[in-house]
Amino acid sequence: MSQQQQQQVHPELQPLVDEYNKIKQKGEDLANKKQQYLTQYNENKGVQNEFENIDEGAAVFKKIGVVLVKQDKEDAKNNVKRRLEMIQGQINDVTKAMKKNDDEEERITKKILTKQRELQQKAAEDAKKQAQSEGQ
Repeated sequence: MSQQQQQQVHPELQPLVDEYNKIKQKGEDLANKKQQYLTQYNENKGVQNEFENIDEGAAVFKKIGVVLVKQDKEDAKNNVKRRLEMIQGQINDVTKAMKKNDDEEERITKKILTKQRELQQKAAEDAKKQAQSEGQ
């Protein structure tokens, strides 16, 4: 929210707006995290697919730092499979957290709208009282 918009927020609404902004930021962070996990998942899925295309007796190497170390093909396949399962679990966890965050965002939005209506009604009542007292 820009500085000018923040100055226009009613003081009674400010805590709710601040909470809403935090929730929005958390949602963006969760979306970025999910994207990272999806990228890792797709990369590992590609590695898993490569295992299907290599010959049975072909040598498999794992890069550790700057060194290539020979690895058993079945061990490598199992490692990739476990990694895919782990990443899928992380994706599921983030997806659940995103849903929870979306629900919280919706709850705060409703609170903000309700408070805005209350403040508008109060302002209208105050204006009406002011007009009546000036008319007397």
